[in-house]
Amino acid sequence: MKIKIIITLGFFVFLLGGILEADPALIKQLSELYKAKLTSPAYQDWKQVNHRTMEGQSFEEERQIKKVISQMTKQVNVPEGKPVSVIPIKTSNFPNVDGKIQEGEWEGALEIDIGYGDVYTPIYLLSDSKRLYVAADVIQGKTRKTSFFFKYHIDLTPFLRREQVNLYPGSTQLQSSRLVYQKEFGISFYWNYDSHIYRNARGAGSRASGHQQYELVIDLSEANIHRDVPFSSFIQIGTDSKKMVLSNGREYQKPMFLGLLGSNIRPHWFVISDSYISDPNNVVAKEVIEHPHISKINPGRKVIDYEKYVVKGAYTIFYFYTDWCKPCHVLGPRLENLAKSREDVYVRKIDCDVIDSPENMANDIAGYPTVTIFGKNGQILHDKVIYLEPIEKILDEMF
Repeated sequence: MKIKIIITLGFFVFLLGGILEADPALIKQLSELYKAKLTSPAYQDWKQVNHRTMEGQSFEEERQIKKVISQMTKQVNVPEGKPVSVIPIKTSNFPNVDGKIQEGEWEGALEIDIGYGDVYTPIYLLSDSKRLYVAADVIQGKTRKTSFFFKYHIDLTPFLRREQVNLYPGSTQLQSSRLVYQKEFGISFYWNYDSHIYRNARGAGSRASGHQQYELVIDLSEANIHRDVPFSSFIQIGTDSKKMVLSNGREYQKPMFLGLLGSNIRPHWFVISDSYISDPNNVVAKEVIEHPHISKINPGRKVIDYEKYVVKGAYTIFYFYTDWCKPCHVLGPRLENLAKSREDVYVRKIDCDVIDSPENMANDIAGYPTVTIFGKNGQILHDKVIYLEPIEKILDEMF
């Protein structure tokens, strides 16, 4: 994968795959505008208001910020080989944004299942060329707490991580914000949310159907999403965190999701269009044989069917890794050499970056590298062992 490195504003930012060919003059202009807004007395006074009663920002600096971001989002390019999901444009019969997904209300919308395993969790997207409508039908959300996040313009500049809108159960107020690296502007915080950036967006959540549903609509000009221009996105349906125990015995709360599409590292790409032609190929579950004892598994969004890949009479090691994990670059070659040198060892590799990292959620992977090892009788010997040192200790003892 090609990695572009942009050096600007006093620190490094890595943009994977050449997402943005940013104009340095625009980045500088945006930086100056943001510093002027965040440090202005009017903005500081406004921040003291109860956020539940705030209206969308009306500062002149924010208006100018949106104008510059609009120019920048027109320059975004889709990384080579990355498919783009086309959001259709309708001319009539638009959804009533009340948090209740009615039969036929989202007819003609783009529908994507972002759930895990066999649980169907669809999201719907459509446009009228001026607005973008989005809905989520969280069938698992009958009793569990949930939240819906629609994030976009991922890593637009070194100091703007993303824009987003989000909803919570029973909420009738859509929250909008940008994640900003405020230390760049001489402010004591590092990453922080610049909230209430939209005035024309709205949304609602409801359990009227017996489970959680969300609907929202945003103004395209306000969100700087352009017709026929792809934009990067990351969608989450969150729920209660889960207590995890690491191999060293330490406990921590892992964020859990009922639905996920894309990530900050590998965003999903959309375009609002009635003429855009995208790559129709989608990533599906498959196995690629790299060596008689080594294969690379792509399970899609499903929990891995271990029995399908376990070799009876041999040790089978399932290895979860990512390209950005430095310890993985140490463990990976060792596992491959082990499989190549021994007749009784097989390695199944799962690259958790391939399809925007849903594998770590579907298979309860808490970090990288992680291995699960099956014995010669098909029994689990070591389940989801995390981090290089504990894994290497096990390998030393076994082999």
